Amino acid sequence: MVSPNEILLILIIVGMTVAILSSRLPSEIVALGVLLVLAFTNLVDTNQAVSGFSSSVVITLIGLFVITHALEITGVVQWLADRVDKAGRGSTARLIALFMLAGAALSLVMNNVAAGALLLPA
Repeated sequence: MVSPNEILLILIIVGMTVAILSSRLPSEIVALGVLLVLAFTNLVDTNQAVSGFSSSVVITLIGLFVITHALEITGVVQWLADRVDKAGRGSTARLIALFMLAGAALSLVMNNVAAGALLLPA
């Protein structure tokens, strides 16, 4: 027999999936909404619901998203993409090699995830 909490959890998961697939709300808002619903319905303890924000990994990823967005707005990502594209001269193999070299060079001085986040939009 399925308990009421299990039915509620299934409904939350289905609602979250529909909300993400419909693209009416950004996935970040849907995720925070699900977190709040789980906490308010006592399916997850309040301390457990917010415990992820104390993780250094989560804080690092939030910072990376902010920095990457700032680099996109200021044009640094486009500048980097233009330089790599010009150096690649239309060859796909050369472009792949250049992006690998750029990623390796960036990884020498910064976090690997940050290097990937910087090159991903390019």
